[in-house]
Amino acid sequence: MQLAKIFTDHLVLQREMPIRVFGTGSGTAVVRFLGEEVTKTFSEEKWCVELSPRPAGGPFEMEIELNGETITLSDILIGDVFLACGQSNMEMPLFRTESGFADAAHCENENIRYFTVPRRYKKGLDTYNYHFIDMFSTDTPWAICKEDTAINFSAIGHYFAEIIQKEADVPVGIISCNWGGRRIEAFIEKSYFYGEPSLESQMREFEEYNKTLDMEAYEKEILAFEEDVKQYILTEQAGCMENVLKMGVYAAADTINLDRFPYPPKGPYDSTSPATLWDSMFSEIVPYGAKAMLWYQGESNGSDRDYCEKYLTFLRCIREQFKSDMEVYAVELAPYLRHNADYRMHPNDTFVTENNWAYLREQQQEATVKGKKNYLITTQGLGDMYDIHPKRKKELAERMAKKALRYTYGLDVPADQPVYRSAEFKDGKAYITLDNAEGLFGRLWSVEMKIAGKDKVLHPATVEITEDNRLVVYSENVPEPILVRYGFCMYNFSSQIYNKYGLPLAPFRTDKDA
Repeated sequence: MQLAKIFTDHLVLQREMPIRVFGTGSGTAVVRFLGEEVTKTFSEEKWCVELSPRPAGGPFEMEIELNGETITLSDILIGDVFLACGQSNMEMPLFRTESGFADAAHCENENIRYFTVPRRYKKGLDTYNYHFIDMFSTDTPWAICKEDTAINFSAIGHYFAEIIQKEADVPVGIISCNWGGRRIEAFIEKSYFYGEPSLESQMREFEEYNKTLDMEAYEKEILAFEEDVKQYILTEQAGCMENVLKMGVYAAADTINLDRFPYPPKGPYDSTSPATLWDSMFSEIVPYGAKAMLWYQGESNGSDRDYCEKYLTFLRCIREQFKSDMEVYAVELAPYLRHNADYRMHPNDTFVTENNWAYLREQQQEATVKGKKNYLITTQGLGDMYDIHPKRKKELAERMAKKALRYTYGLDVPADQPVYRSAEFKDGKAYITLDNAEGLFGRLWSVEMKIAGKDKVLHPATVEITEDNRLVVYSENVPEPILVRYGFCMYNFSSQIYNKYGLPLAPFRTDKDA
């Protein structure tokens, strides 16, 4: 019998939730913790022992006996555990952010702990990998928050943990489980694809393709691919911590040449394919107790028009597999302008038909309506025109923490950005009603609101704020308007409109159903 790798010294267990200790293999497991002893015998491949819920506290010890062999875990804390998952923007380490080095220098906190799930193409296969740092995917234990551990950990996870730990005054554990450049399909367990129109055909196509493979030859391709990755790491050394220290966080970003990074051959270990990351990563930590999830993903699904359905399936998968009706705090895709494409110029009619992240953000917003306990954090004002990895992760984490303090902890914290509710068109003007719009303000002369008539040609509009916090939008070029759009583009160049709590208006269009 083997204990799951997440069970190490310094771990954080979720308070007031059944404590689940698990692993693989068959036999008899005995778990002793805080005076409770549970013994169970298992014949299946995966075993799980459940203990009683406990309040916050620690440090404690746990004794686990597997087929007569005893493992003792020390310095265990009980508090709140959060999953920090998604693509590279969730993975992005502290040293790649604006104030990362300065913040890491005084971050030491025994009550914040990190755990990183290794990025593997195949369960149990240690591999070389690279994104922000060079790495080999060996298992590592829980780490206590201090300068040398924080600097390479998820910046969002770290900053979020600092705020929550201070405000909730309990130990906080962050589990980082992410992989840059991967579609949401890779993060969903296989059984959830069937019966879901947006997913099932992908899984069946993937399964049919895998049947055609000569697995012996495929395994050799994987080994050759691994050697290519190793050579890339040894030769590139781009965007690493040394470069950031030498050049600065913005200049160092331009030294990364991911175009040369090798991708795995298509097949069962291709981490861009359906369910592959669930198998190689998420399955290693299920069903560990967690309070909520932080989710930053979607860039690789940027052209999808059915992302909402896929995302809602992902939520169902996460909650059922982790046995927790947890809140999920998702990040709206950040403003970004592809400087090597046709997005540099944006004539007024571009936004009517162009297929870009505006539609993905809209589907993210739609998911907050259709999915329960699912909240979206806007990134307006925090994007980077030239970098898909914006550096202002500290401010983003602050917005996420406010949402969590309000909806997970029930505190009276202003956390909701203004969002579009409805529009009324009369007398040549559009009257926009927003939710969470108390005390609207902004530099209205530089806000890029667009308005159009029946020809659907968008024109720059004048924007006014009424006493009851509605927006009045109009243009002399559009005598009979039928639609308004705000920030419905890859990158919003305009000034922001804020509510009185300093939270910016989320992008919208009034013509979604038109």
